[in-house]
Amino acid sequence: MLLPLAVGGAAVLSAVALRHRSKNKGKMTSKRQLVFDKAMNSKLPPSDLEKLADGFKKEGLLEQAEALLKRAKLRALPKDIKDKRRKIYKDALKLKNPEQVNKIADAFQKEGATGAAKSLKDYAAGLPRK
Repeated sequence: MLLPLAVGGAAVLSAVALRHRSKNKGKMTSKRQLVFDKAMNSKLPPSDLEKLADGFKKEGLLEQAEALLKRAKLRALPKDIKDKRRKIYKDALKLKNPEQVNKIADAFQKEGATGAAKSLKDYAAGLPRK
């Protein structure tokens, strides 16, 4: 399965196949990791992320497939919900209690917003503990 990936706003054709050989089924090879990372950090539409998730699932990479499906669901959210999530994120960056920030980060992580979760965790790590 060859997949086009949009990275950093520019369309880049990635001729990286999910299927190398049957001996790689269930293994996260470096090529697969590259495809996964680019997809998670790209602006691909939900339908493309869902197709990619299906390919990972067929190859036995269920954790990656689930992450891609969560990302697709986030991208498909209505604008008003995205705006509310953005406000929650920005408000969390104003909090001074690291436990509160980490709870919000965990919620973002569970929903597939890995970048937001990571930045909130990093912010919480820099806050003084009580």
